[in-house]
Amino acid sequence: MCLISFSYKFPEGNHFVLAANRDEFYERKTLAANSWEEDPRVWGGRDLQNGGAWLGVRVDGRFAFLTNYRDFRLKPLSSPISRGHLVRDFLLSEESPKVFIESRIMNSSSYEGFNLIIGNHTSAHYWNNIKKLEHELKPGIYSVSNGILDEPWPKLQKAKSRFASLIESSNKNQFDPNQFFNYLQDKTQAEEDKLPDTGIPKDKEKALSSIFIELSGYGTRSSTFVSFPQNGKVIREERVWIP
Repeated sequence: MCLISFSYKFPEGNHFVLAANRDEFYERKTLAANSWEEDPRVWGGRDLQNGGAWLGVRVDGRFAFLTNYRDFRLKPLSSPISRGHLVRDFLLSEESPKVFIESRIMNSSSYEGFNLIIGNHTSAHYWNNIKKLEHELKPGIYSVSNGILDEPWPKLQKAKSRFASLIESSNKNQFDPNQFFNYLQDKTQAEEDKLPDTGIPKDKEKALSSIFIELSGYGTRSSTFVSFPQNGKVIREERVWIP
C-alpha cells in the first residue's frame, strides 16, 4: 500500500516531480534507496523478499512506481508473479512505456491487483490490471493510492491538493523537499462517512485513511521526494521511518 502524488511535464520546465509514502509490513526486509548494482543509473529502494521494487528513477529520466490495488473481495491468487518485478524490469529495460505494457498485458491476471505508472522523456503510461485500464498520461498532476488513479479517496484528495499547491507556488520550479515531507507525515484520519469500501471492516478502513499510517506491525516505512527538471539539478531523497 502506498500513496503517491506526481506531476508529469507540468509545469513547463519540469519533466517529473514525485512525493510518495511507502506503506508496508514492518517485518518485510527492504533495502533503502540507492544506486542499483544491475545498473548504477537507477536509484530506488529494493524489496529483499522478492527482488522487486516499488519506486525508482533513472538518470536519463526513466521512472516507474507501483501501488497495490486494494479490494479484499477478490480471491487471492495461489502463486502470483511479484508486482515489484514490473518496476524493476522497466527501469532495467530500454522499451518504451507503451511497448513494455503491451508485452505484459496478456499476463495481467497472473499478478495481484496493482496500479503501475511508467515513463520516460517521451511519454508516460498508467496501467491497472484489475479494472483493465491502460492509457497514456497527459501533462498534469496526478495521485494514486490503492484505488484507481485519481480515485476520490479522502487522503488521496488531501495529498493531491497539498502537492498541487506546492508545485504551482514554486519559484522557477525550485522545490523544498521539506515542504513535501511535512504533509506526507499527516496522521489525520478521514471521517467515517467518507471512507472507501475495499472489503475490510470500517475500523480498518479508517486506520488506513491517513496520509501517514501507524499500526501494529504495519505502516508508513519511508517517504520519497524526486524532482527531475528538464534542465537543472535532479533531487532524489528518501527518508526512512521504519528500516
